[in-house]
Amino acid sequence: MNGTRKDPTPILLPCCYDGLTARLVARNGFEATFMTGFGVSGANGYPDTQLVSFGEMMNAAMTVAEGLSSAAFEMNRESGVVRSSIPCIADGDT
Repeated sequence: MNGTRKDPTPILLPCCYDGLTARLVARNGFEATFMTGFGVSGANGYPDTQLVSFGEMMNAAMTVAEGLSSAAFEMNRESGVVRSSIPCIADGDT
């Protein structure tokens, strides 16, 4: 990503933790996002103390990826401009 970006300003990485928050980030024009382990823990009813299982974290990552992908698809259909989904950094320290 660093080699393709010409703008020297920092990239803002709003956090997401599920498909809805991923879609909100993508549809609001951000260049990238970050899947927060704290958010995934909280959405599953756990404190952020590494109680989320590997399977739960993988499921959250797949849901976030699907949210980003479907948001890109919808925006392409609405605008006619082809764009790919934005990248996501995942915090998966389970």
